[in-house]
Amino acid sequence: MKEYKGVKILDDTSKMGNYDMSLNMAYLKDGYAQYRDFEDEMSLTKLSRLAAEARGQSMDDYSDEEIDELMSEWSVYGESEIKGQIALLYWSICGMAVYRELTKELIDKNEELEQSKKLLDAITFTKSQMIKTWIFNDEWHVEYDNKTLKLIDWYEQKEKEGK
Repeated sequence: MKEYKGVKILDDTSKMGNYDMSLNMAYLKDGYAQYRDFEDEMSLTKLSRLAAEARGQSMDDYSDEEIDELMSEWSVYGESEIKGQIALLYWSICGMAVYRELTKELIDKNEELEQSKKLLDAITFTKSQMIKTWIFNDEWHVEYDNKTLKLIDWYEQKEKEGK
């Protein structure tokens, strides 16, 4: 599950309530808009065909590829006519599917950003602690040796050098 500001991106319908379903009923699969509810999953073209048949409009003469063009044509009828209503359903679900995918990308980018911030905070904290130790505790200093940073006891180092 992915979540951003209360919006959950889910794929398993058994884990969805009505609100989650309303946000996840349209999605993209292989670049094509799909529709799902608690019982069925289908292409948007199949849903459009079912909606048209239920309202006495036949789309049998059209291939799935032609339905996209047909929906553009039917959009001119407006919501007061059956053809316009089916086109409105089609384009609304297309838009919902695209926005769901954009939301998924936003969540992924946000998760990457949060991980980067945590890493940067850890590096900054470590660097800050080393500098504070070096500056504020005169018994220690930082030495760069063999590509690693080490805290060295200043007095032990002076004894080894014979000073």
